[in-house]
Amino acid sequence: MSERRRQYYTDQILQGYLLVGLILLEVLLVCLLVYFLYAGINQILEDQMYLIHKKTDSSLPEIFNLLFFALSGFVATNLAALYVAHLIWGRYIKNTINVFSMELDKINAHEFAPVTSANKTHHHMITLMDDWMLKEKNRKSKTDSLLRRLSEITEVDSEEELKAVRGLLNDYQNALPARRMVSDSCNRSLI
Repeated sequence: MSERRRQYYTDQILQGYLLVGLILLEVLLVCLLVYFLYAGINQILEDQMYLIHKKTDSSLPEIFNLLFFALSGFVATNLAALYVAHLIWGRYIKNTINVFSMELDKINAHEFAPVTSANKTHHHMITLMDDWMLKEKNRKSKTDSLLRRLSEITEVDSEEELKAVRGLLNDYQNALPARRMVSDSCNRSLI
């Protein structure tokens, strides 16, 4: 149980690239925003400088229009960047779930070879599942070999042959961890 709690169901590499990209985009946008506001306010002040003696309206509406336009562009660019990041992340998750589903279907069909797909993601959980499937493939071949050896035995005539059969059955039981856990718990309850 404690091992399951330490598993990370994220992809730190892809999420790291997305985070770095979004941070760099934010820095670039803030720099562009500051430059745009600086140039815009300079232009407004330049236009108003020679109109000091002339009675005119305040330049505040022009400044607020500039701020509204600049912040609208800033927010729109951020929303577009977040949408692109959402599309990239969603595609990655969809590919990961598809590979995971294909591997579960193979397990259901008792095929323990890992899925080879062009769209296969390199998520940590897929790697763990591939490792588990290779272990299960080896365990299945070992149990099949033990069952074949057991089926070849027709009669047990001596005590030595009986010990050999018991040894094969013990090896078979050890190859099945779920049954081994059940038999261990039964043995503990009998003690």
